[in-house]
Amino acid sequence: MPIKVGPNINTDELRRQIAVILKDANLEEMTAKTVRQQLETNLKCDLSDRKKELHDLIMEFLKAQPE
Repeated sequence: MPIKVGPNINTDELRRQIAVILKDANLEEMTAKTVRQQLETNLKCDLSDRKKELHDLIMEFLKAQPE
């Protein structure tokens, strides 16, 4: 199976994957970098060129969570 390039993964898929990673994570210890690294492992691709987008999606997820 070929390795996906980050730009070929749509935003909705990233949003879903971020939710899966963060739903059970210790948010006090999780960083955007560790989320990106986990996404890269799960999706078998390089997302370093999408750091800003990932940061925005992570913040969107966190703001949607009840306090």
